Amino acid sequence: MPRIHEVKILPEYFDAVEKGVKTWEYRFNDRNYAVGDVLILHEWKDSGYTPRRLTVKITYIFSDFPQLPDGWVIMSIKKLQGGKIKC
Repeated sequence: MPRIHEVKILPEYFDAVEKGVKTWEYRFNDRNYAVGDVLILHEWKDSGYTPRRLTVKITYIFSDFPQLPDGWVIMSIKKLQGGKIKC
């Protein structure tokens, strides 16, 4: 069953995901990410959360590559329709 992970994201990366330019995430895999899981990206600015959020789905996970540090993954992500919440 897919899981939901709430994670921080810096404004410049948030904007790139929002525009559809950034379609991947490079993260330490301390949450056992899996294809089909959902990430709720919470914008983090100036030591705190902003009201901006994006919801994306993990579509592919790239791991176990010699040049990737142990425990790190690159995940392909797809922005979900209606997953953007602005307060």
